[in-house]
Order: sequence, then C-alpha cells, then structure tokens
Amino acid sequence: MNREDFIALYKKYTQGLCSAEEKQRLREYWQEFRLDDKPWDEKFGIENDIKESIFERIKETTALSSSGNTRTVKKLWYYAAAAIVGVLLIGSYIHLLKPMKQSTRHIAKASESPIVPGKNKATLTLADGSTIQLDDTQNGTIANEEALITKDEGRVVYKAKDQKTKQDANIINTLHVPKGGEYQLELADGTKVWLNAGSTLSFPSSFANLKERVITLAGEAYFEVAKRTQQPFVVRSEGSIVQVLGTSFNIKAYPEESLVQTTLLSGSVVVKEPTSANTKQLYPNQQAVVQKNRGDLQVRTVNPADIISWKNGYFIFDNQSIQQIMPVIERWYDVEVSYQQTDNTDRYGGTFSRNANLQDILRDLTTLGNIRFKLQGRKLIVMDNNEHK
Repeated sequence: MNREDFIALYKKYTQGLCSAEEKQRLREYWQEFRLDDKPWDEKFGIENDIKESIFERIKETTALSSSGNTRTVKKLWYYAAAAIVGVLLIGSYIHLLKPMKQSTRHIAKASESPIVPGKNKATLTLADGSTIQLDDTQNGTIANEEALITKDEGRVVYKAKDQKTKQDANIINTLHVPKGGEYQLELADGTKVWLNAGSTLSFPSSFANLKERVITLAGEAYFEVAKRTQQPFVVRSEGSIVQVLGTSFNIKAYPEESLVQTTLLSGSVVVKEPTSANTKQLYPNQQAVVQKNRGDLQVRTVNPADIISWKNGYFIFDNQSIQQIMPVIERWYDVEVSYQQTDNTDRYGGTFSRNANLQDILRDLTTLGNIRFKLQGRKLIVMDNNEHK
C-alpha cells in the first residue's frame, strides 16, 4: 500500500464505508507506516511518539464504535484521519477544524533571530531564604535541610531523612519555574511533579510526622502522588483545594486566569471550592472546573491525554480561540502578547511540537485562520488579517 492508498483508505473509513478486510489492511499497514518519505525533522517532535499518539486515537475510536456511540466515533475519527493526512502531506502534525483558506498570511517583520522554545529552567528557594538557580547549578547535592536535596538533569530530588522528632511544618521550600521554562521535582515522600512554564510550587522539605502533605500551587503542574493512606496529599491553589491519597492528575491554576482546572488520570480525588461548601469527587477522565470567587464548581468528561500534552512535549489545541491559545504560547516562549484586533472568531485545532521555534508555530497558525502576527523583539502582536494586507 502506497501513501496515496493509505490516505484514501482512511478517508473511506471516516465515511463509514470500510469493509472488515479494509480495516484489517489499515491495522497491518500501520507498523510499516512512515510519517514522511523525507528524513524526519525533529522540530516536529519524535516521529514514533507522534505515530503512537495518532494510533491511540484510532484505538479509542475502535473501542467506542463497539459501544454504538456513532456521533463521538465519527468526530474522533475525523480528527485522527485529518491528523494523519496532515502528517503525510506536509510533514507536521496539524489538523484543521474548517476548510483551508487561500491567502498570503504571514508573520510581519519577523525577528531576525528565531525565538527558541523553553527549556529546563527554575529557581529553588530554601527555608532560610537563600536561592539556587538550578539551570546554572551542577548535578549532585545542592542542599541539606530536613531532606537531602540533589539535582539531576532538569530534576530536583528530595530524599527524606530518618526523623524521630516532630517535623516543623514551617520549613517550606519553593520551586519557581519562569516563563520559558519547565522543571521536574520529586518530593520527599516520592511524589513526582512536573511544573509547566510560569508556575510556582511551595512544599515542606520533608513530610515526616505531619498529619497531611500540604503543598501550594500557582500555575500548572502534573502530579503522580505516592500513596500514603494515613497521610492525605493536599494541593492548595487560588480557587481550589484538591485532596488525594495516591493518584495522577493535572492542575491548571494560573493566578491571571479565571478558571482552575483539575483533571484526573487515575485514582480518585476530591475537589473543594474554598469559599463555599461545594465539593466534587472526580474519577478518571473527569475534569473539575472552578470559577474563582463565584463558588461555582462543575465536572465534565475530557481526554486527559490532551490536557497533559505539555508534559509530553506537545501543544494540543482543540476548537480554541486565539485568545485561549496565546497565553500558552506567551508562557512557553517567554514573550509579551498584545492584540490589535478584537473581532476574530476563528477556532483553531492542531498538535504542535513544543520543541519548535516560535516563528514556526505562528506560521502554522496563520494557515488555520484569519490571523496575522508581528514580532518586535520579544513582543508579539496579534492582528486580524483583514486589517493588514
């Protein structure tokens, strides 16, 4: 099966016209499938990871089709097939939510030097107020408080000591990840944390003899919590309190945004809205959305793989406005975004590598909607294309 046959067959599948034999041909061909006849460009991400991401969507829809959820299946297959066609034809993984428009959209007066993506970058503040710039610090032991603190290639690890005396809950450390950065952290109890750009986490250097493991988040983080039945794990943020025993979940709680979103991947968590008695228990594939200062707490079903795509090196945008997308771009590339247009109602969808330069991301976005960008140093201006031709 050549590439053109493969595309045609997937289009046929999305229309519900594939026979059982043709479906089997698709599955068999998958293992030999290449995303592009040319050498793979790593700026789009890891080829096998992208293939696997597409295939996971295919497997999801195969499972759904057996349950008779036709509307959902068609929608998911549309996205999966469109993504595959995009990879095969242009070498990047972008799917459209509407027909492509012919235009001359571009990035106006782009900076001469490319704006590179974020990297491992963070500042650790110890209980005594001293700070450590982790990106400038060599691997190895960096501090010795209630726990032994070491650094290892984009990750800081706390190792608990044997303690028989009562732990002082006021011995708090803070890990700050600026715009244009990301970092990993392993807490003294073995809990693993991935911090996204523009995020701050405050936590005890040790949890020994504490009744609860309480930490505070401003920004976005993904957690894999070590299970301790007698010592609940609590994440506090503005507008939300999340309590767990042992599970994996993502919290997005940036101070400048009006929503706090908690997404559960495994286990179970309880989300509380602190200004009211509103409490919800989440199960896998559910997301709690809190509107700050309103006491409103809602639960919805989501695809958690999309929510934590940032942790795995991708941006996934699904039917989002440019105003929803730009804060993500602003934090990762450490740029200042402003707008010279207010009436853009286009919706955008696609998967982009976080390893790509900013100019590459902007160029792709201009092909998806009536939008134009202007770069002045690290200032990014978003414009409506009709006003600037």
